[in-house]
Amino acid sequence: MIELATQAATPMQRAIMQACPLVCVPPGESMTPLTVPGRRWVVAGNGTYLEHRSLALHVCFRVSRLETTFGTASQFVTAINGPVPRELLQQCVDLALTARDKETAALIHWNPEEGVYELTQPVIESAGEAHVTYRDESQDDLLVYDFHSHGHHPAFFSKTDDASDNSRMGPYIAIVAGECGKPETVKTCARMCLSPYLLEWGTYFKGQELP
Repeated sequence: MIELATQAATPMQRAIMQACPLVCVPPGESMTPLTVPGRRWVVAGNGTYLEHRSLALHVCFRVSRLETTFGTASQFVTAINGPVPRELLQQCVDLALTARDKETAALIHWNPEEGVYELTQPVIESAGEAHVTYRDESQDDLLVYDFHSHGHHPAFFSKTDDASDNSRMGPYIAIVAGECGKPETVKTCARMCLSPYLLEWGTYFKGQELP
């Protein structure tokens, strides 16, 4: 049971806490991961974690290094339905190469009815050398990868990308491809989107392969 450090909580405050509750790992024990979709804060001996499980991804990320006397937890990223076929990621790159100097987009999500991962292209409303806008009709809790290209520009996450990625709760992985003139020059960068955190893959998940 969590005791609030105030005399009372407003209905809105309680609703926020219920949407993303806080739990503590018992001293001397290890964290028991979520087994159903949900989102929560986890206080462990080596910090505070944000854990989020969708129908496609299960992520636990340490957001602070506060030392406590609670039990242990660790970071992880797991594709619940198994690894995503690398051919689908290559198809994303192929789409970027085909679009060349124009931006394009694609989504990789889990199809529970067919039991497979699928790549779909959203309805692109506008695309140019420095922008792409599309109608996002995907089911967020089935999304694994959100991909778009930057044409001949470098691979990086712009402020527009930040706003777009923070508009979803996540978790999902965003990938940007840049310098898409030819196969030997194309470069990519990736990050985990776990709103409000946008986590550069190479910085926060060193040594862990993409799902």
